[in-house]
Amino acid sequence: MMKNQFLLSIVTALGLTLSGCGGGGGTAPTGSTPDPTLPSFSVSTATVIEGNTGTTTIDFTVTLSEVLTEAITVDYYTSDGSASAGTDYTAIPATTVVIPAGSTTATVSLTVAGDTLFETDETVNLHVSSSSHPDVGAATAIGTITNDDTAPSLSIAGAAVTEGNVGTTNLALAVTLSAVSGAETTVDYVTANGTASAGSDYNVITAATLTIPAGSTTGTVNIAVFGDTTFETDETMTVILSNPVNATLGTATATGTITNDDVIPSLSIAAASVAEGNAGTTNLDFTVSLSAASSQNISVGYTTANGTATAGSDYTAITTTTLNIPAGSTTGTITVAVSGDATFEADETMTVTLSNVVNATIATAAATGTITNDDTAPSLSMVNVSVVEGNAGPTNLVFTVTQSAVSGINTSVDYTTSNGTATAGSDYTATTTTTLTIPAGATTGAITVIVSGDTLFEADETMAVTLSNPTNATIGTATATGTMSNDDTAPSVSIAN
Repeated sequence: MMKNQFLLSIVTALGLTLSGCGGGGGTAPTGSTPDPTLPSFSVSTATVIEGNTGTTTIDFTVTLSEVLTEAITVDYYTSDGSASAGTDYTAIPATTVVIPAGSTTATVSLTVAGDTLFETDETVNLHVSSSSHPDVGAATAIGTITNDDTAPSLSIAGAAVTEGNVGTTNLALAVTLSAVSGAETTVDYVTANGTASAGSDYNVITAATLTIPAGSTTGTVNIAVFGDTTFETDETMTVILSNPVNATLGTATATGTITNDDVIPSLSIAAASVAEGNAGTTNLDFTVSLSAASSQNISVGYTTANGTATAGSDYTAITTTTLNIPAGSTTGTITVAVSGDATFEADETMTVTLSNVVNATIATAAATGTITNDDTAPSLSMVNVSVVEGNAGPTNLVFTVTQSAVSGINTSVDYTTSNGTATAGSDYTATTTTTLTIPAGATTGAITVIVSGDTLFEADETMAVTLSNPTNATIGTATATGTMSNDDTAPSVSIAN
């Protein structure tokens, strides 16, 4: 039809009339066939490297499918693909270009802006049609602006957070691009234990993706840290980056530090006691307590020292030794071997003293251990005694006070004298309340009563000693009789005339 229109225009200009031409209304000559083929547009795709500065031109070639004998006006304009007019290229509004008669091509140039921003390859659309010859149709071509900038690198930086006592706190690790990117950046990440334990110290991440939007240079990986009240050293975990998209990896691994905010626990040792037993050894156990649980092993040195108890005979001495309290535990035990015996004695004491603590402080450094006596107090007894009074000067009437068993402590008892047939003052020296002491380890003591000698014939005379108020003993036989035997000759009787 286009050819026929051209022919008609020529005939009209010459003042001629043709028949059989399409659109002329006549009949075609016998044996001739009208050409149904119409010319059409095509536009070549085009590609250009954007460059870093200034502008670059991307050229599209508009082509007619056949040569025409007259010029044809080509209308064209651009629209965004993935590229943005104004930043990536200069938009072309409705504009025209002419394909001269006898030619089949024209060139349309598009200005592309250079930059140093890494981005994916971008596209722009060129739309072509003709207002002068609408029947030619329309065409569209894609122009590609090729990125020539290096992808930025991703790096993750270490970070620290105070754990808190309850709930969770975010440990935020910054991920940074080395340069602004025009493309969205993604990177996968996982966590791994350092000295911190996943599940108890922080929330484990086995697979996650961080997205940094185009135009931004930073993103954040948040790790949930669990709070607790357990004293511990600062703990660590790591975050590992992998599989970056639109970036490369710079620093792929960073350490997260979970900072302890709990007070170091203190150690205290408590007093203890044990019944000594009669033979062998018995354990005197001291409990050492922590003020709070710790995630660290705790050690502390300790030694023993005498109080009233004597090392070697009453208990086994301990020179510098170490007690270990495992992480997570709050108590430990110090054991002192106590020697059993059958000797009555007062309760005895010794001490344990803590020193050189590691991973804790010392609140109460020393405690007293009491070795409780479990032996029966001995009983005291006396027997009757006698003495010859003598003729002049004093003679001693000695009473022996006997303990039923050896004692480990001094025993004391009060005693007094009382008349029997003897008279205090003339026959013996009276004793008011007086105390007898039997030393520890001894079993006897003596009470001495002074007897007055005379030359008077008399019957044997008696007095008594009585015990009372025993200390560290009981009284078995409380009273004994002292006999003063007469040693004077009976007088003779004579009768006189």
